[in-house]
Amino acid sequence: MNSESNMLYVVMLGASGAVGTETLGTLLQGKNIQKITLLGRSHISDLDNAIVEQHNIDITDASSYENFLQGHTTAICTLGVGQPSKISKEEFIKIDKTAVLDFATACKKQE
Repeated sequence: MNSESNMLYVVMLGASGAVGTETLGTLLQGKNIQKITLLGRSHISDLDNAIVEQHNIDITDASSYENFLQGHTTAICTLGVGQPSKISKEEFIKIDKTAVLDFATACKKQE
């Protein structure tokens, strides 16, 4: 069942937060995961896995990561503000809504 057509190539935005960390841990245990590309503001330290590539990007600017999207079969976004009360409503919307929609749009363009 591990034929090449069943292999997953995953691109992920937001892997360093609480939900992202759990999601990444689950992905790393998957037997059909060929590649995981992590997009974020900084690298996740102590992550040494041959199938993982990490890229520093500007989460609010899709042009900073569009060139890393091609060739993936799956896109996952776990981006979100952990404590929204600590930022302005505008910043919250910029991250939790606009950046997420921009990522989805950029991924859709790669189909």
